[in-house]
Amino acid sequence: MNALSQLDEATHRSPEDKLSQNLSALAKRLPDDPVTKNLVTSVLAAAKFGHKESVLERIQRCKAALHSAEANAQATLLHRIKKGSAIALLSNSDLLSIVTKTKAALHIIGHASPNIHSTIYEPLAARQAIKQADLVIIPVIAITSEKVIAPIGSELLVELAAARGIPAYAFAIGFQFTRQLENVPGMAKQCFVSHGHQTRCVATYEALDPNQVSIISELGILSHSRFIDDFSHAYPWLWV
Repeated sequence: MNALSQLDEATHRSPEDKLSQNLSALAKRLPDDPVTKNLVTSVLAAAKFGHKESVLERIQRCKAALHSAEANAQATLLHRIKKGSAIALLSNSDLLSIVTKTKAALHIIGHASPNIHSTIYEPLAARQAIKQADLVIIPVIAITSEKVIAPIGSELLVELAAARGIPAYAFAIGFQFTRQLENVPGMAKQCFVSHGHQTRCVATYEALDPNQVSIISELGILSHSRFIDDFSHAYPWLWV
C-alpha cells in the first residue's frame, strides 16, 4: 500500500523527537478510506512513543497483515464459488479480476471488458440477471457496527436475491471495518442535488441490511456481527 510506503520513508527521514509530529502531518494528506485509515492509525499509535524501530516494525506488520488479508479473502471467495456456479454481480473491476479465475457463469450488471466471457445486463434488467444466478457477490466499501456499505445498486441486487432465496455475499477484508459511518468517504455528502426544476440523486454508496448478506473475508464466511467480533480478535495489536 502506497500510504504505508510513504510512512516508511517519512520515518526514516524524521529525527526521533519529531517523528510523531511529522507522521501525523503526513497522515492528514493520505487517503481516508477505511483500510488506509485503520493502518495509518495503527502506525501513529506506535509513533507516540517516538522510537523509530517500533514504528518501522509496525509498518512492516501492517504491510504483511494487509497482504495476507487480501490473499486469504480471495482464497475464501474462490473456495465458495463451486464449479458450475452462476454469479450475479455489479461491474466492479477488482471483484471481476478474481471471479474470472473460476469457471462460473458471470451475469454482470453494468459493463465489462469484451475479453471477459459473460452475459451483460443493463441496470434496469438486474432482475433478469438474478433469475440466472445461484449466488450474488457484492464488493464492499466499508463495514460499520450497524451497516455494510457498498456501491450504489448493491441494495437492489441483495433485495432481489433475498426475494428469490439466492444467497448474497459481501466481499471484504477485515481492515474495511470502521467504527463510524462518517469515516466512510462520500457517505456524509448530500445524496440529492437540485438542478433547476429537477433534483438528482448523486449517491455513489449505499447501506445494506447486514441481515441480508454474509461477509466473505480472510476471517471466513460470517454474519455481520460475527465478522466484527472476529476482526477484533484477529488484530488485537492494530490500535495499540
